[in-house]
Amino acid sequence: MHSIARSFDRAFPRAQFVLVLGNEDSDCGDYRGPIGNAFLRMTARAWEPLVNRNGAAPTFARTFAEDGSYSARLPSGMGRAVVINDVFWSLRPSGGCGASYDAPERTVERLATLLPRSPAEHAIVFAHIPPGIDTYSSSYLTHGLVTVPNLRPDMNDRYLSLLADPERRVSLAIAGHAHRFGFRVARARTGGSGVPIVVAPAISPVYQNSPSFLVARIDADATIRSLEEWARNEDPTIVDRSVWANRGGTRALGMADVPTASILALQRRLDADPALLDAFGRLAVGSTFSQITPRNRRLYLCAATELTIAAFRACTRNGGFGYLTRRGLLAAIAGLAAFVAISVLAVRWVRQARTKRASGA
Repeated sequence: MHSIARSFDRAFPRAQFVLVLGNEDSDCGDYRGPIGNAFLRMTARAWEPLVNRNGAAPTFARTFAEDGSYSARLPSGMGRAVVINDVFWSLRPSGGCGASYDAPERTVERLATLLPRSPAEHAIVFAHIPPGIDTYSSSYLTHGLVTVPNLRPDMNDRYLSLLADPERRVSLAIAGHAHRFGFRVARARTGGSGVPIVVAPAISPVYQNSPSFLVARIDADATIRSLEEWARNEDPTIVDRSVWANRGGTRALGMADVPTASILALQRRLDADPALLDAFGRLAVGSTFSQITPRNRRLYLCAATELTIAAFRACTRNGGFGYLTRRGLLAAIAGLAAFVAISVLAVRWVRQARTKRASGA
């Protein structure tokens, strides 16, 4: 943490930074979120000069050291950055590092406290894990048998309610975690236009993605005017593999900006245009190939707008119960039936073997 802070500070000595913890950012294990421990205090000291540039986040060192959350004034009148450590809301258990059993409840209450309510101010929410469905796990890891959410359903619902509540003044949300570039829309159950969510790609290429990052141009009202994705160049004729290539972005997708209406319009065009969907799939992983196929295309399209399991299941028309899809239920029933049949045959074989031994004696 010290090394990364020093490197960024040297490269961008006047820039204001927003630091967000991820599921690996802990001193005692993956998804084991820290609460008020030495790791958080050390990280707060290392990053305080970058986050609190020009007095933008005077309480950062204190609140970040508690649970990784804080609020910061953004430059150019863009409102406030509200940062929350939503790793505590994951399906994965997050105990350890001083984290208590009520950490999820405490952090969602912290988010509610940090969000502005004044009509004169708006917020950009930064978190690590986006709400909604984990498309990679739901498609590739479970082969469509299980719908895997990113967050606990109860925390997901509360998070969406806070993001989409017009009184909370959220203009935009930014997340990561998926290692892929994409969009989502947080909408309240009562309707409304919704809040755009940008999912940033990752430098670490551990999920078949090329190392990538985004460059965004954002207006004072938090409207994204353009996004460009830069990824490691895969051209085999280029000797220097460290060259970064501009893969394109919103303009290549026909988007003038990134409000909710533009995201919804993009989804309709992706559904109707296979070539555009392929281009978006390649952009998602920062590569020359796409992980979106005719078989899973519906899953990826629905994941952008349907952020609860029930809504996602209705959109994909996969049916099911709980986390299992219809195919998952059938596979589970078939597996159970096979287990019962094998068990019955095994019992019969044991009985027959005992009978033979007894008659032989």
